[in-house]
Amino acid sequence: MKKNLILAFAAIAIAFSSCNKPKGEEAKVEDAKEVTTADTTSNAFMVSADSSYLWWEGSKPVGDAHYGKMKIKEGNISVDAGSIVGGSFVIDIASMKDEDLKDAESAKKLEGHLLSADFLDVAKFPNANFQITSVTPFTEGTADGKLDPNGFNVEKPTHNITGNLTLKDSTKSITFPAQIQLNDAGLVADAKFLLDRTKFGVTYMSDLSIKDKLINHKVKMHIHLVANK
Repeated sequence: MKKNLILAFAAIAIAFSSCNKPKGEEAKVEDAKEVTTADTTSNAFMVSADSSYLWWEGSKPVGDAHYGKMKIKEGNISVDAGSIVGGSFVIDIASMKDEDLKDAESAKKLEGHLLSADFLDVAKFPNANFQITSVTPFTEGTADGKLDPNGFNVEKPTHNITGNLTLKDSTKSITFPAQIQLNDAGLVADAKFLLDRTKFGVTYMSDLSIKDKLINHKVKMHIHLVANK
């Protein structure tokens, strides 16, 4: 009887923890790629720091998720013949703000921990950088060519974006789907994906052996980028 109860509780714990695992399109992470210089005849759109941001959410198998935003403080996107041919932007890690905690002191404490050497080490690495290496029509996804409708994914993706992300002291190539609206005046791009933080040396509480203290490897990210002439 006691053994059956233990097995039942274990099954419940596994089922509960699986519900809190982030689901969605995971960014493909590879070694950094060579960056080619964009054609000098291309148009340069300047990233709007007032309208652009990076939204994030971190979670644990058991417990509440935390989420918030960081500012995208500068950047430019190169466009030629109606296509994106290059560009880069800078994420202001130090601007991180938590948005789920209503108590200001608790939010500040969480922000301080996330910005500490345990996680992003903002004292050494105040910014993250993303440099585009290629933009192609959207083709990847699940077996039928579509994203999981129940996951954390951008709606109606139009392109796959590949670029070198420098976070802390690691630079890796990542690829993710995005919806890009582009015209002569500028562009609006949205991308939603999961990023494995451990690929960039953010390993705090990532060991499976710590059980209920575990923090999920995969972080939800939503990049909203606005750029104008």
